[in-house]
Amino acid sequence: MTRSDSSPAEGAFVFSETGFRLLPPHGTGQYDWADLQSAFGFKLDLLTIDEICLDLFFANGSSLRLTESLPGWPALLQHLSTHFLSIPPEWEWDVMQPPFATNLTLLFDHAGRTLQQAEAVWYKA
Repeated sequence: MTRSDSSPAEGAFVFSETGFRLLPPHGTGQYDWADLQSAFGFKLDLLTIDEICLDLFFANGSSLRLTESLPGWPALLQHLSTHFLSIPPEWEWDVMQPPFATNLTLLFDHAGRTLQQAEAVWYKA
């Protein structure tokens, strides 16, 4: 997936059928949907506001944290739901409630693990 694939930029992203690329200054790198192992949604309490986040973990061991303040967030969510039909459409709302709680939610796991199992793999203490 290169810029010459004529896919237009959507905020910080260039999407293709196989994945997405992050554009500077928001990040760099190419990420393939087929390599996604787990996706978690959660909320960060920033005192005066909350920030909805996604942590994506890939087969090569790389990970990526994306937040709702990133340009192109709605496009990212649309592409994710297109490629991973098991992601509940209301997950953002579910993560928002109740206030002040992280509400870590497993959105997708390639191996079919539970939240607790996937959390133990990706968020090793």
